[in-house]
Amino acid sequence: MRPAGVAGGLRRKCSGRGSAASCHCTWIGALLTIPLSLLLASPAEAGVALSPMQQQVVVKPGGEAEFAITVEYVRRSPEDARTRVKVEVVDFFVSRDGALSFGPETQHARSAVQWIALDAQELVLEPGQTKKMTGKVSAPPSADGDYWAAILMTMGGQKHEQGVNVILRTAAAVFVRAARRNYTPRPTIRAVDVSPPQFDEQVVAMVHDTSEETDATTHGPALTVQADVTNTGLVGFAASCKAYVYLGGRRRLAAIPLHALRRQILPGHERRFVGIMPTPLPAGEYTVRFTLEADSNAASRAFREATFRIGADVAQRWKESFQRQNLPHLQIEPRRISQVLTPGRFTAVGISITNRSGATMEVRCRTAEGDLTDGWLDASPTEFTLAPGMRHSIVCRFRTPLDAKEGLYSAALAIEGESAGLVQESRREQYGIPVSIEVVRK
Repeated sequence: MRPAGVAGGLRRKCSGRGSAASCHCTWIGALLTIPLSLLLASPAEAGVALSPMQQQVVVKPGGEAEFAITVEYVRRSPEDARTRVKVEVVDFFVSRDGALSFGPETQHARSAVQWIALDAQELVLEPGQTKKMTGKVSAPPSADGDYWAAILMTMGGQKHEQGVNVILRTAAAVFVRAARRNYTPRPTIRAVDVSPPQFDEQVVAMVHDTSEETDATTHGPALTVQADVTNTGLVGFAASCKAYVYLGGRRRLAAIPLHALRRQILPGHERRFVGIMPTPLPAGEYTVRFTLEADSNAASRAFREATFRIGADVAQRWKESFQRQNLPHLQIEPRRISQVLTPGRFTAVGISITNRSGATMEVRCRTAEGDLTDGWLDASPTEFTLAPGMRHSIVCRFRTPLDAKEGLYSAALAIEGESAGLVQESRREQYGIPVSIEVVRK
């Protein structure tokens, strides 16, 4: 199995008749917590696969640095034939809601397009063939902070019935940091909003996410909070946001983790974070304090407050309509991992985690080594937030040392989920995923 984040990239499929193609774009990317180098990630579908899909290149202002990309023509059927792949460097942009787009219309002030030179503008690949291409980054003396671009590869497919030509486009993101000095993240909460529960219709919990699967789960009335976060600094950061609800401005009554599609926020970009809490609140005057932390750094925090009111009638209707969920909020598959590995083997296994509740949930993951020594097992991401109905994957990577002895080894993966809700109620769920490894020599 190929680890998540190893092949694929920004993809779109285009179809057209004759020489004129009309493109209908679907962008795919995963929400990861690893800084910058994994802002954009997705598994390969077909055609061209890139590795790595994202990488950070550090260069001194006025200096040069090189990077490499491995290109694989993924064989999908015996009919696959030799193909030509066009390679170009383009701009891309991430919207407030996390949607991706690229091309000339997305050109921006921190573009690295003019800085990047590739050793090839076209590749010819046989089915199953892999080639490596190199790029060089030349940063101007005035460069300061983070810049970015995408390496776009376009592969024309065979013409199908009625003259439809399918084109596959795959891209790898290149983030350039012109390291002039030490940088401090500068997050700003630009605007906040609080929406009390609505009773005129059911709430359908959906996330506009093109990479992670979501379920159209219907839930009852809920408190919805949102914050728009802007990066006013020179470097990108991974943001985590939480809202705390105070009754009368003094007593902390509830905590709500907020979810965003793509936590990584590039300089000049804005991202929307949304939190949902179905647990009813009593009537009263409330203050919501939004707290944002950049790169898990307590020194890089931003705050903002909003107020709202829950009337006696709304509180009573909310309480009557609320149905407490007794089943586990997180669905985890598989619940056990078993691997048979040879010394020196590297492999990866994905664990799917689905939020079955009507509240946003914060998920944390850690490994308990057990019989394994350091370096045998790691998992990522270690922390993320799930919107209601959202599904996300943790990738467990196994690296067996060359000198590993034959035998059975055990470890475990600990997963903890904490949902939005009242602070006096237990909102944490803990899960243990047993891991067993059998090392054999062939």
